[in-house]
Amino acid sequence: MGQRGARGPVVNHFRPVPSGPLQAGFAGLGRRLFAGLLAALIVSPNLACDQRTGSSTPADPATTRESGGTTGTGAKPQAAEPQAAEPQAAKPQAAKQPSVASLSPAATDLLVGMGAAQHLVAVSNFDAERDPVTGLPRVGDYRTQDWEKLSALRPAKMIIQVDERRLPPGLRGRAQEIGIALVNIKIDDLNDVFEAIPQLGKAVGEEARADDALRRLRGQFDQVRRRVGNAPKTRALIVVDDGGRSVAGRATFLDDILIAAGGENVAAELQNPWPTVDREKIQQMSPQAVIHLLPGASPQVVAAARKFWADLPQLPAVRDGRVHILTDWYALLPGDHVGQLAEQFAQVLHPVPTVSR
Repeated sequence: MGQRGARGPVVNHFRPVPSGPLQAGFAGLGRRLFAGLLAALIVSPNLACDQRTGSSTPADPATTRESGGTTGTGAKPQAAEPQAAEPQAAKPQAAKQPSVASLSPAATDLLVGMGAAQHLVAVSNFDAERDPVTGLPRVGDYRTQDWEKLSALRPAKMIIQVDERRLPPGLRGRAQEIGIALVNIKIDDLNDVFEAIPQLGKAVGEEARADDALRRLRGQFDQVRRRVGNAPKTRALIVVDDGGRSVAGRATFLDDILIAAGGENVAAELQNPWPTVDREKIQQMSPQAVIHLLPGASPQVVAAARKFWADLPQLPAVRDGRVHILTDWYALLPGDHVGQLAEQFAQVLHPVPTVSR
């Protein structure tokens, strides 16, 4: 048994399609992550929601009244007076130029994080439904693109995340036909995330915002590393699918986050970025802690995951109560939230004791 032929994990980002790692991820993601996100209406409270083309301004309660009846004070109704024309709804704001369609959830999150969401006119089929992208048209993914919508929107640029050797047939030509410039980002490991930030900032003319975002993100990791720097490394396993079979190996952004958080990846020995393992192999790796990433998972999916681990009572992580299931929507996204994820990993591996008063 042991390690099996690797297939991609279920991931919440638009990845290139290297030989093997993630080419099946988005199907499972669509079934699990975004259904859960839409049901739970997960939003980021610190992000402002832009007005979108086609949106309407809600009626102002102060200018809406029922016919007949009495006024709010109970006074006798007065003779009808000529009513002023109702105020017109404000025209939706146009996107800031250059306008962008993002077919990469990771790129979308990085743009939002740097404060450049006002450039977005469309996002991918796999972007989480959250402010400020709620209501934006969905125009495709790494395999298919909705050229009818794209032709109507006419973004100046379209961000993709595809291995150049595996660009969908005709994508570059179709984009050129309607005047859309392609911006292709590469994200595999954490350094790729850092490099994508200035690349995206330059693409939308927001270099200063990108510099600030990069500085903030690096600062988060520096703070995490300082906190756990003197702690012993914790042997940990990162699981990235419902069934407990797909795990994060070496040379991935999750592996880099785990190392920064004071962990040692037990799957690094498998020499595969996204290996598939069975229970026998998990027991052989003998992790001290398990971090199971299930973004947007339903209670039923979480319960099934807990049962999976309960059936491995001899595993050190299970025996010691160190199996942690994270359901945050960004848990598999190599975007602006990787610093927050590093803080969560560090708390799992090296918890800060709660001070009682």
